[in-house]
Amino acid sequence: MERVGNYWPRPRQPLHCTRGVFGSARRIGDRAGCLGPCGVFGGMGRAGVRKSGAAGLVLALGLGLALAIAFALGGRAPAAAGEPDFFAFSAGGYDVNDDRTAAEFRVEYRSDLRFWKLVPFIGLAGTTDEAIYGFAGLGLDIFLHRRLVAQPNAAFVGYSKGEGKDLGGEFQFRTGGEIAWRFDDYSRLAVAFHHISNAGIYDDNPGTELLVLTYSVPFTAAPKR
Repeated sequence: MERVGNYWPRPRQPLHCTRGVFGSARRIGDRAGCLGPCGVFGGMGRAGVRKSGAAGLVLALGLGLALAIAFALGGRAPAAAGEPDFFAFSAGGYDVNDDRTAAEFRVEYRSDLRFWKLVPFIGLAGTTDEAIYGFAGLGLDIFLHRRLVAQPNAAFVGYSKGEGKDLGGEFQFRTGGEIAWRFDDYSRLAVAFHHISNAGIYDDNPGTELLVLTYSVPFTAAPKR
């Protein structure tokens, strides 16, 4: 390096950019740095997004609590069919589409509050591979018959993989639904199928499929006919 007058020129600093949360890093000159964990999104790269599994679970359960509070403040609107709230218990297969298949067990609360016609729910699930996830979302009851109910639904998920399948990160989305037989006491027996993935917010997005049998028990007294 040659001296210029009374000053030594400042050495060029190499960039050490890594992939950011929204894809590959972008280089904007040596002084501007990069868009990634070392630049505008400081701390928001994979290391920043992938916090503990417990944080993901708290996020999903917190979303569910926020939904419940919002519905409570907004007032109680009865369902068109006069349905009670439910505790739902599920058992079945996790990752049934791939080679990390395990047994899954799930418990869920489904409110009798309504946001327009949508049913809020919150739950917790675990697998025999020690994966655990919390979820909160909304569903829609579609009465195909007095006895037959279909419910498409979607939820936010906080996921901790344990010894199970790596889904790319802790924050996930779950979509799917169930079709249920409705008994005289309003309880339901359903087959449910769901897909969980991160929608590409992480570099790796393998996704997984769930197939379970669900029994929903009324938590409050069934409305009189």
